[in-house]
Amino acid sequence: MIPSSVTSIGGVAFFNCNKMTSISLPDGITEIGKEAFWNCCKLESVKIPSSLTKINEKAFYGCSSLTDITIPEGVTSVGAGVFYNCTALGSVTFPNSLESIGNSALYNTGIKEISLPDNLTDIGTGVFSGCSDLRSVKLPSGLKRINNSMFSGCGRLNSIVIPDGVTEIGEEAFSGCERLTEINLPAGVTTIEAGAFSS
Repeated sequence: MIPSSVTSIGGVAFFNCNKMTSISLPDGITEIGKEAFWNCCKLESVKIPSSLTKINEKAFYGCSSLTDITIPEGVTSVGAGVFYNCTALGSVTFPNSLESIGNSALYNTGIKEISLPDNLTDIGTGVFSGCSDLRSVKLPSGLKRINNSMFSGCGRLNSIVIPDGVTEIGEEAFSGCERLTEINLPAGVTTIEAGAFSS
């Protein structure tokens, strides 16, 4: 048990603790450091306190037994590769306070659907790349660019609505999305980059 006096989890704090199955972070923790739970491959559940504001890059990288996670209100930033290769992760709930998600944050996870909050405007490259079970996505209304490789390799994706404010579709944004048979692009789109919809 982590005592309530702890306010942050430092980088690589539980690196490769491959026998840990669950952890409850106490109220008062504001930040989870870089690679804090890297490759905790038997970690199935994490309780995150409402005091948290930031999850740094690769914090849960390779936690391949983690099945679901709820990120509380107040968190504004989720770093690059945070849930990279969390292959059993089927459900992620994002807070309305979220403003940015780093590159490849959910690469090769098991999510089936995702709803992104409207406050979110900064979504990195390859965030959902390789999510082969992903079927439907709600993008934030304020999004301006669908970044490079954002949904590449999402072979079961069959439903997505592009917000009216989007003006750019990045390289290979939807490459390999074989079941995406129809997509309506807003009138304001000015740029479709190389391989955006390639098979």
